[in-house]
Amino acid sequence: MPVTRSKTVTPAVSHSSRKRKAESISSDEIVVKHLKRRRVGEPTIASDQQWLKKAMEEFRSLKYPKLTDRYYKVELAKRYLPLFKRPTGDDAYFFDDPDKARRFLAESNVFDVPMFVRDGANYSVVDPESTTRPIEQMFDILLANPDETLEYDDEALPTADQFVKNRMGDVAKRFKQNESWVKFPLNFPDIPTHTLDHAVPSFIRTPACTVLHDLFRAQLDVNEEHVCDCLEPNIPNCGHEITRNEFFKLTTAWVYWQGTTMISEPGTITPPHWDKYGMPTHISCLEGEIGFAWLVRPTHGEHIRWACDEKNPTGPWAFKVLRAGDSLCMPSGTVHFVFRRPAGKQTLGFAGHVIRKQDLAAWSKTLDLELSIDAVDLNGENEAERHSEKSPHQLIVPPLMRQVRKLIKAVRSQGLESKFGGKKRLTEALKLVSKIEKKMVELDFRA
Repeated sequence: MPVTRSKTVTPAVSHSSRKRKAESISSDEIVVKHLKRRRVGEPTIASDQQWLKKAMEEFRSLKYPKLTDRYYKVELAKRYLPLFKRPTGDDAYFFDDPDKARRFLAESNVFDVPMFVRDGANYSVVDPESTTRPIEQMFDILLANPDETLEYDDEALPTADQFVKNRMGDVAKRFKQNESWVKFPLNFPDIPTHTLDHAVPSFIRTPACTVLHDLFRAQLDVNEEHVCDCLEPNIPNCGHEITRNEFFKLTTAWVYWQGTTMISEPGTITPPHWDKYGMPTHISCLEGEIGFAWLVRPTHGEHIRWACDEKNPTGPWAFKVLRAGDSLCMPSGTVHFVFRRPAGKQTLGFAGHVIRKQDLAAWSKTLDLELSIDAVDLNGENEAERHSEKSPHQLIVPPLMRQVRKLIKAVRSQGLESKFGGKKRLTEALKLVSKIEKKMVELDFRA
């Protein structure tokens, strides 16, 4: 619903204008507060608080055997949900128009809190007006191979990350035939669908948001003779651009980072985390309701404390419900908690990663922090990876940093610093790249 302005309010040139007067509309819409630091929209959504209250009541009523992973996640939800508060005016950006969100990302605005966009979801591959649910459409159109296998975390087992596989046809049948609560719900947070267009919201489609795509294109578009098979790779001194293992790992990562499909049953929980490799993330909801909470402006110390012990949350948390049609984009290092009401409905979402040109330094800073917290066991790397010859970070971070260094050099030589947030941000990014590269050399990842 568009904002209705009073006659005394001067129309703004863009959403990013911090000169706008305060606006107010009904309690179910957005109230815009004029702050010294930035102009943002503050939600006064009573329904979100009611939704959260019901979710807490529903999770409190659940009982599970103590040795199951489901017990751990439900207990985590019971501990976290009471901490979630409605966001204040400085905790997030809110847009009722995807075009305004797009202009905001295109400009050199500070992007350090999540942004929520009403009607920002991309419905290019599903029809919300169809009598067939979007989830069923996804299974019928994009996930149509019944013999394809899906891997998921079996929460009935005693520990986390106990993955099992099931046929796509069997999973689709379960989602189509049973839409209500199940004791051990299925959660597929990142099914790669190999089609970028359907996952990316329109407001992300701006030249300012192409950095990640540019880095991968430059690094993966190489000839065979530039792939290194040296016993002791020394890129670029050995005359090569990327090792074979780096190429393989980057190719796999790129399949997921471009865009994935999120399909979940009621009551599923994704414990608090920030996305690996410090990636900024966009999420869209196309069916159902998704609870999304984030740690508000954590300090360096809070980031580290949280990473070391997720069972004892610290710092203020804000909360928002994503409903069908809603999208969000969160900056690097956003610690977030995702869940669905046990008495709710199945949910369908799209997600992917994006890096703005203006945010190279912010991304590099988060990546450096991630490497500092734990050089090996980061955000879910398992014991097998810990004892492998190379960790995923060793294979992904170095080639990305090589390309960032090349990109900054090219930007400077062409005088394009303003498109990347200015000389100061680029200088900071380059210093962080050097710091990360040094850290990758110094750290011994082997057990």
